[in-house]
Amino acid sequence: RRRLSVHVRTLAAGLGAAGGGGLGAHRAAWTPRLPVRDATTPSLQSELPFRMLTRRHGVQLAYTPMLHAQMFATRPKYREATFSTCEGDRPLFVQFCANDPDTFVAAAKKVQHLCDAIDLNLGCPQGIAKRGNYGSFLMDDLDRVKALVSAAHRELDVPVTVKIRVFPEVERTVAYAKMIEEAGAQVLCVHGRTREIKGARFGLADWSQIAAVKRAVSIPVIANGNVGSYEDAEACLEATGADAVMSAECLLWNPAVFEKPQEAAAESGENAAAQPEPQELAPGLLREYADEVDAHPVPMGQVKSHAFRMLADWLMAFPDCREVLQLRDMSTDHLRGLADELERRAAAKAAEEGVERWWPPLSYRIHPKSAGASKHSHDGKEAARAGSGNAARRRIEAMRKAQKRGKVPSAAELSAAADKAAECCAEDWGESSEEDDTPVLDLDSALDDWDAALREDAESASNLERAFEKASIDAK
Repeated sequence: RRRLSVHVRTLAAGLGAAGGGGLGAHRAAWTPRLPVRDATTPSLQSELPFRMLTRRHGVQLAYTPMLHAQMFATRPKYREATFSTCEGDRPLFVQFCANDPDTFVAAAKKVQHLCDAIDLNLGCPQGIAKRGNYGSFLMDDLDRVKALVSAAHRELDVPVTVKIRVFPEVERTVAYAKMIEEAGAQVLCVHGRTREIKGARFGLADWSQIAAVKRAVSIPVIANGNVGSYEDAEACLEATGADAVMSAECLLWNPAVFEKPQEAAAESGENAAAQPEPQELAPGLLREYADEVDAHPVPMGQVKSHAFRMLADWLMAFPDCREVLQLRDMSTDHLRGLADELERRAAAKAAEEGVERWWPPLSYRIHPKSAGASKHSHDGKEAARAGSGNAARRRIEAMRKAQKRGKVPSAAELSAAADKAAECCAEDWGESSEEDDTPVLDLDSALDDWDAALREDAESASNLERAFEKASIDAK
């Protein structure tokens, strides 16, 4: 145990030093642990090329996708399909979902020589985790949690780390964290949301619970939740006292979340306003991602998923560009060409509007601003703003699956459903909050009528998304 503790302290010190002028010693920006999104397999959205992209832009420690311990231990093809790494992909934590100590250890031993730590994911709140009895649903079986952590700590050659969610009561959360530390965990990541806060019930993370855990344990603590920008990361470190911060969902939309702003611009006499907006970075990030995919190939379906997210705002402004990402034979050259085309259109827009630079408006509000996050507010409007984009996407995903069992609607029926959605959105477009001039749109309720029309009979995912875009544009 002494040897493993030294390993983690050395790693943390190395991260702090590697950050240069970043978030400070022992306060590195940590890349995402992504939740399960698919009904059958863990998300593959933190695969190798995306990890390498984020490392270019401030990330100092990366997590793999969540791997299923039993499948990883027993199926070579699953291991080959879900895990890859390279020389520059360090420090790296390999994360597993598991509910059996022997299986967890067996899976971890397959990769412990290729990583810096093995992570046990106790934070996944999705239905697949409930059916499989893993993730956050092991919060109901603390003896099993203790057995999992103890076995890994005892038998592995690298440290075991754990990611948890919080209980509604801070006292239970603190007791949970201390038990995990005593079992042998040497880094603890705390997601400041309860197991129930997910999907349409998406709300802000409670940083005060993370701060309470940090005060109660002696091992490094990573804070997770409400981190959508570098400023958010600094605010989170200040509010929680944590040793590092993690971002998951927001990093998918902006892989440069942890890139330090150009604070020295004003001091050096440069125009401070030249700092690019997150949307403005997207074409360049896409081009860099294409280079990483060339160096570390992955299935093109994963590549398209990242491209859609990185370009979300641009595709709202230029819907015809979606056709490139829908090509069956899409290649990385197509991605570079798309990035060039978007930059050409941005230059044309800037000339047309008589401005120096142009970028699309922020179409998808997927996280609160720093000012709102730092208040830990669970106000209804705050939660609606934070979760509306995610809720809409989850509903679309559910309808994609339902379409296979439904009838094929006519174009007129799809158009009518989109018009109805636009009408509902316009009715539900709320007033501005005091600290944010962005209108509040409660999509969860606004799309109820649209759901009724399309739940069982969507012709295709692309038609469904076009209807959603039409509704959003008409509402604006």
